[in-house]
Amino acid sequence: MKYTEDEVKFIKKEIISIKSDILSSQERIEQTIRTQEEIIMDMINRFNNELLKHKSTMKEDMEKL
Repeated sequence: MKYTEDEVKFIKKEIISIKSDILSSQERIEQTIRTQEEIIMDMINRFNNELLKHKSTMKEDMEKL
């Protein structure tokens, strides 16, 4: 099948548009992942801090006994 020059130009523009959309979508996904990683790391740090407090309190209680 043979395409006219205008059809080829249109197809090329569509390909460029699709590539741009994919890149934009990929950037949003990567940003979402980074944000989720930050949230998870923050949760882990909070958990660890609370665990340390709890262990410290338990140790004091055990020593009192």
